[in-house]
Amino acid sequence: MEYECFQMLTMGAGCSIGDQLHPRGRLSDATYDLIGRVYSQVEALEPYTLNTDTMADIAVMTPEREWNMDSALSDSLIGANRMLTELGCQFDIIDPDMDFTRYGLIVLPDEIVSSPELQRKLLDYVHGGGKVVGTYMSMDNGCDETNPLYGNRMLGDSYWDRDFIMPNDEVGARLPKEEFVMYERGARVRTAGSRVLLDSVEPYFNREGRYFCSHLHAPSAGRVGFPAATRYGDVVYFSHPLFRIYKDFAPSWVKAVFADVLDLLMPRQLVRKDDGHTVSGLEVQLRRSGSRNSLMLHCLYYPCKKSAANLYTIDEKVPLFDQRVRVYAGDAEIESVRAIRQGEVISERDYTVADGYVDLNIPKIDGYEIIELSLK
Repeated sequence: MEYECFQMLTMGAGCSIGDQLHPRGRLSDATYDLIGRVYSQVEALEPYTLNTDTMADIAVMTPEREWNMDSALSDSLIGANRMLTELGCQFDIIDPDMDFTRYGLIVLPDEIVSSPELQRKLLDYVHGGGKVVGTYMSMDNGCDETNPLYGNRMLGDSYWDRDFIMPNDEVGARLPKEEFVMYERGARVRTAGSRVLLDSVEPYFNREGRYFCSHLHAPSAGRVGFPAATRYGDVVYFSHPLFRIYKDFAPSWVKAVFADVLDLLMPRQLVRKDDGHTVSGLEVQLRRSGSRNSLMLHCLYYPCKKSAANLYTIDEKVPLFDQRVRVYAGDAEIESVRAIRQGEVISERDYTVADGYVDLNIPKIDGYEIIELSLK
């Protein structure tokens, strides 16, 4: 309950109790005690959580407009949510009818169905200075003509059920320069005005029929295949279903190449986690409090595990120490930095201000912490 309530607070939502009352009409004493323990903490945080505004510079488009209501929630949307959360991105989930201009970058995860109206809206957004990252079949125009958003010809599914990507100094810069497997079938594209950012590499064969390899896929044959990523102005396209792959397998190299593209298109992001000094499971949400004239960085860490087939569990709260996070404050001057739940002022030796960013070393996060950056 702590995690669920605190996660709601990080997103600016209210939290309330909803459950089935026993037919005898009596509350469980143990449950009532738990509610009291958690909601007393929620009440104490109200001055710092009420009437705050979201800060998001990235939007992730949901495929729900074309969603089959008999199916589960989109795997690609789940994967995108997980990946961007781990990267510390500040993002909203939007639909095609919402205002695009609020965001610096829009992500089109794997399966956004194209329409003339959406294509025009995205092109207008890009011409107005917006950035787009599309993956796999998102905005596939379904014909042999050049896709005006990506600058590619879309040729359908790949011949290979699993192929590879080859990192380079621009995309996958911190990865070894050797092949990394992509666990699900991608798309075939040819450049038609775009430039190649990342190559795919073909396997020897598909692991099927008479062709067998003791691994789940054949090794790399070393032959460069169709482009794995292209750039057309301020639009980057990945030919693999990055987000469905991440939901199904969570390969670190998929997150790494996506993060590099974010840096190419959007070097000034609102929040940045330090890869070497911040755990991937730390959730960070930045909110603005007008009444307090401050930025509120919500930090949440409750390690979740899946020991059972049908249930995720949080068995213990594990404190984190010395987590490094960068917060973009722009031209605003910082008066003080405080850890609200710890009740401590963060010393100036634990943060620096440069180039619009406040570089924080957060001494301790015991499950949930709010770092208040008071502005002058």
